[in-house]
Amino acid sequence: MSHPAKSSTSSAVGASTVKARIVFESRDALPPIKLAQVTHLYQVQWLFRVGVYEHQEAYDSEREAMQSAERLLFTLFSDIADAQQQAALRRGDTALAFRFAERRGYWQGRQDEKQLHQAAVGSALAALRYLT
Repeated sequence: MSHPAKSSTSSAVGASTVKARIVFESRDALPPIKLAQVTHLYQVQWLFRVGVYEHQEAYDSEREAMQSAERLLFTLFSDIADAQQQAALRRGDTALAFRFAERRGYWQGRQDEKQLHQAAVGSALAALRYLT
């Protein structure tokens, strides 16, 4: 046993500052999306990667991370989604191609709904300005 005065505090401090090794796995995500679960001091967080883009924000649940990853895939990285869907069709993987189509439809619907909501709010604001 070492003497307390001679022992280094780096081992105690180092345990909390060690960076976790993050392993991205595909799970049930669409092919360019990979999720990682990170546990740090009894707190579980989820990260994701879309293709080579590694997102920096952490999420409290796998579902939240997946939704954010899909939103990015079908908005900012739609060219990747298109390429993946075409590749699935060339391989004859119609189930995967349909998953891409279904998720693309979902996110397009969300985007359309957001635009309709913005238009409604804009109309309401215009009416209120007219009244004042």
